[in-house]
Amino acid sequence: MRNSGIRFTPSDVRKYPLPDQEKFSALTLASQNYFDERAEYMTRRNVGLTATYNNVHNPDASSAEIQTLRDLHASMDHAVALAYGWDDLQLGHGFHTTKQGIRFTVSDGTRREILQRLLRLNHERYADEVEEGLHPRRKK
Repeated sequence: MRNSGIRFTPSDVRKYPLPDQEKFSALTLASQNYFDERAEYMTRRNVGLTATYNNVHNPDASSAEIQTLRDLHASMDHAVALAYGWDDLQLGHGFHTTKQGIRFTVSDGTRREILQRLLRLNHERYADEVEEGLHPRRKK
């Protein structure tokens, strides 16, 4: 029987410009809190990552443990936004329809705004690298 839930594989990873390194402390703390709580949940329940995230994304899963993971995930997302200097973003966490189905995540409008900002930042950093001579200039 095929598992219809989500899976996480290395090929799912995309490369985006990293946030300002000086703003990493809050992000590091939020990430560690999430990692620790997730590890404890997985150990208590004797489940793996896929089963854990299937529960996080399931609107019918309403245990206190799962809500804690959702809250910590939202805190981590907020810390990421702050690390990029995007304190103006309203993340809009909740259950939203995505290409993968219903997911606990940021709102669709926020997701699009984040991707636009990352793309713009990527272009800015590339232009800076070209100015520094790290990439050959393209002929017009």
